[in-house]
Amino acid sequence: MRRKTFIGALAGILALSMGACSGGSDDGSTAKATLTMGNALAPQSLDPVKSNPGDSLPYLWLAYDSLVRVGPDGSLEPGLATKWAYSDNNTTFELSLRPSLKFSDGEPLDAAAVKANFDRAMTINGPVSSTWSAVKSTEVVDDTTVRVHLSKPMPALPTALSQNYGMMVSPAAFDKPDLDQAPVGAGPYTLDASGTVQNDHYTFVPNKQYYDQGAIHYKKITMRVIADFTAILQAVQAGDADAGKGNPDSATTAKKAGLEVLSEPTDSTGLMLYDRTGALVPALGDVRVRQALNYAIDREQMVETILKGYGTPTSQFIAKGMEGYDPALSEAYSYDPAKAKALLKEAGYEKGFTLPILSRPTDATVVQAIGEYFKAIGVTVKIVTASPAGLASDTIEGGHAAAWQPWGMTNTYLDMQTLLTKDSPRNPEHSVDAEMISLLDRGAGEDDQARNATFQQLSKRMTEQAWFVPVFTADALGIVAADTVKNAAMTPHVIMPNIIGWQPE
Repeated sequence: MRRKTFIGALAGILALSMGACSGGSDDGSTAKATLTMGNALAPQSLDPVKSNPGDSLPYLWLAYDSLVRVGPDGSLEPGLATKWAYSDNNTTFELSLRPSLKFSDGEPLDAAAVKANFDRAMTINGPVSSTWSAVKSTEVVDDTTVRVHLSKPMPALPTALSQNYGMMVSPAAFDKPDLDQAPVGAGPYTLDASGTVQNDHYTFVPNKQYYDQGAIHYKKITMRVIADFTAILQAVQAGDADAGKGNPDSATTAKKAGLEVLSEPTDSTGLMLYDRTGALVPALGDVRVRQALNYAIDREQMVETILKGYGTPTSQFIAKGMEGYDPALSEAYSYDPAKAKALLKEAGYEKGFTLPILSRPTDATVVQAIGEYFKAIGVTVKIVTASPAGLASDTIEGGHAAAWQPWGMTNTYLDMQTLLTKDSPRNPEHSVDAEMISLLDRGAGEDDQARNATFQQLSKRMTEQAWFVPVFTADALGIVAADTVKNAAMTPHVIMPNIIGWQPE
């Protein structure tokens, strides 16, 4: 197919793509008392250690304050903990809590409760359980001090404690059968069951036990689940929602309409090639085939067509601004279908092969576009639609050779620990590369400068071995109604808007 004709057809396919979306409405209370927010998906679980740190985050942030927070500039700030420090070559970690903290059920949030949460995390195989794999034991030093002993250096523990594993659950609720749907945390809000319908809308009201009542700016926050970006935009324009998740098309329209568009680079988006040994699709066991898939895609055109300028093409998985990012690797795979065909021929797949790709229903048209690029080099894509349990659950379950997936980069060590280590749930086919693991472990014990250089070597190895097919770094986008919210912003390297700091205008 001629390139212009091909791109024109591709544009038609892509115009409808790029994920799920959300909208919302309130109960008629004054605008200053309520906030309605649209979200892409319902939460996978409202138990933090069982939930994926992606679309579930807006719900979790409301119900669970974290031990460490990510500030507006992306730096780590005190949360439930006021300070923390390493010792013993990053293998001992100690943190100090604010005094007199309580969970929403009135139970004390002290060092014993934190230890109970840390110990519980070691027993649960959740979506990011590899994050916690280096934790060997924990101990209570005094009422407000907890010490963590690690089996190996783990420089990213403070970052982990700003995410799911830093969200404290009341130990009294550990055995509640409905904890997945009825959170008991120490966040600024609690879930109002009477105003909640699972998978449709979730209502949160102030937590009277929260230590900083001045940080609670709304009497009610409603999260609604709407699976269409156009519907989100229409809800915000009509005044039925204050804000919502955006995509490039809706953000472009919103900007023209005078709405506020929030934008922050975050997602490394592309194909996760899980079957690097060729157990499911033999062709993927050959590095030349994986490289061919990388050469087959016109990243610049996809960014132009899909992202409308809200993103950057890239050939490396580690995102800009993260440890190990190497600008030279971002163009490692130029668009070269002829080279892709030559590599397939060299690997013995001149006649091509079939590649099943797992994707969410809302990403199906994007995968169809990828399929058009692969078809041009002789590879047939078979789309496998994710189950209602979700993409994360399906990939953890295993049996999928590849998946189209956005990955919000938060910390290179944590992300690579999750994606590269043999027994991680997010490495479902248990691929292992000794050099990658050696570089990951070496970087963990180094200072910041040396670790960045080591992780650049890791990024180069991942790119050369083509463990992934990165396509672009996409901006996380939000749409906010003008003159209704102040302090609205995205958080660096976080894929969802964190509305905790937002206030009524």
